[in-house]
Amino acid sequence: MDRYTFSDSDIYGGDPAIGANLLAKGSATTIASFKSTIYTSNQISQVYIVKTSPDNSKTMQKVQVSAADITASIGI
Repeated sequence: MDRYTFSDSDIYGGDPAIGANLLAKGSATTIASFKSTIYTSNQISQVYIVKTSPDNSKTMQKVQVSAADITASIGI
């Protein structure tokens, strides 16, 4: 795999399949992670991270939100 292969990452405030709001958008490579700071209301208890690979396939992961920093890894 090319070390400069990009994957797009989107973070939603709910399930994107039912129209949730996009909170953050970015890209990652095999050598550089996507990092973002988002601020949400206390009503949001989970976010959905959607990774779009170079072949346009999508992987979605639901992540519980807390007051602490969150790290999620979906892979490239």
